[in-house]
Amino acid sequence: MIKISEPKRISTTILIRKIVAVVLIMWVYYNLMFWFILPEVFTNPITLTALFIYYIVGTIDVMIRPLPDKIKITNVEKVISIMGLLTPFLLILAYIENKFVITPFISFWNSPIVAYIGIAFLIIGGIIMVTSRIQLGKYGTPVVHTGEKHKLVTKGLYKIVRHPMYFGATFMMLGPYIAFKSMFVSIAIVFLYIPLMKARISIEEETLIGTFGDDYRNYMKRTKKLIPLIY
Repeated sequence: MIKISEPKRISTTILIRKIVAVVLIMWVYYNLMFWFILPEVFTNPITLTALFIYYIVGTIDVMIRPLPDKIKITNVEKVISIMGLLTPFLLILAYIENKFVITPFISFWNSPIVAYIGIAFLIIGGIIMVTSRIQLGKYGTPVVHTGEKHKLVTKGLYKIVRHPMYFGATFMMLGPYIAFKSMFVSIAIVFLYIPLMKARISIEEETLIGTFGDDYRNYMKRTKKLIPLIY
């Protein structure tokens, strides 16, 4: 009798969880919400392109991220998850804002250039986010987590800033709303997202200081937190 090793069983389980999460939440749930509430997003080339890029990057990010055997989810991560579930409704709100507020009253923001900036945000943010995840390797879990053999990653994008993944995620988060040529919903998203991101970074840095001590403190002294050369 051939005995299947425990690591393989866990890997298969994790792979199935990832596939189910991507298919059910992003490709099915998101699209169903758009289809039933605002199918116009599928007939507009810009909004359709923005959604497609968002889906592709999201799928890649989920599939390459490692998952720890036991996941302890903080309140910050719960709120981020809720925002993820609300994303289609917020994008629908952004589309309605453009149609009834931006187009008649703030026409300069209804420019294709604004939409192209949103697309560029998605592409740039996606590249940075996925590259950061790859460079973290097995340490790039979706929750704050350190193991016994955890090593501090300070190369690649992490040589420039300590949290390049969140830097890229900021572009990814804003990209679709700008592509939908929203102004006020985009601003609201920024004000919702920044406190969550700061809280997540604080938790992560406290955890890493607790794990690596002076090594991480010295790393903090020679790098910016989020934005190269600025912050």
